[in-house]
Amino acid sequence: MLRRIASALQAFAARHDGFAARYDGEEFTLLFAVETETGGAFLADRLVRMVRELSSPHLARLDGPRESGLRDPRDLVTRADLALYEAKSAGRNRSKAG
Repeated sequence: MLRRIASALQAFAARHDGFAARYDGEEFTLLFAVETETGGAFLADRLVRMVRELSSPHLARLDGPRESGLRDPRDLVTRADLALYEAKSAGRNRSKAG
C-alpha cells in the first residue's frame, strides 16, 4: 500500500509541477510553488481526497506549514516536523484547511 501511495503522490506532484519525496517511515513531503494560501489549501485538500480514495486510513493526514517567509531550509523542515506531530495528535485524514 505504501508503494501505491508513493506512486500516486509522485504522479500528483508531477502533474502540478511539484516535488514529492519520502520523508521518514510512512511520511512524505510534497513541495509546490503556489501563489496564494488558497492555492496551497486547494492542493492539500485534493491530496487528502486522493489518499482517502486509495483506502489508506492511516496515511491520509497530509499537513504542513503554510506560512510564508521561510528562508532557511532547516526552518522549513523543523516547522514541517512540528506540524506533523500536531497533525498526528489532532487526528488524521484531513488537511489543515478542511
